[in-house]
Amino acid sequence: MYVLENQSRLRSPYSGKAIIDKVICQNERCRVKFHGIYWSAEAVNPFPLHQNDFVNVVGRKGLVLLIKPFSDRIIKDQALLDDRVSSP
Repeated sequence: MYVLENQSRLRSPYSGKAIIDKVICQNERCRVKFHGIYWSAEAVNPFPLHQNDFVNVVGRKGLVLLIKPFSDRIIKDQALLDDRVSSP
């Protein structure tokens, strides 16, 4: 179990970006490559799944990763924030 004073800083080892390798059941199940390993994955809420699309891994249920859609906007917003912080 993880113990931290500030729970918002706690990061699960089962979170991050994965890529869809094979769609098994449209809008629900697929196989993803996550940290170099192939996993079965299930959408937390149904959304369109397409081979080679990126998804966010948000957790794990047994041997199945839980995924949500990946948003490019998150990366763009983070890049803008990084630029603002690094500028004098």
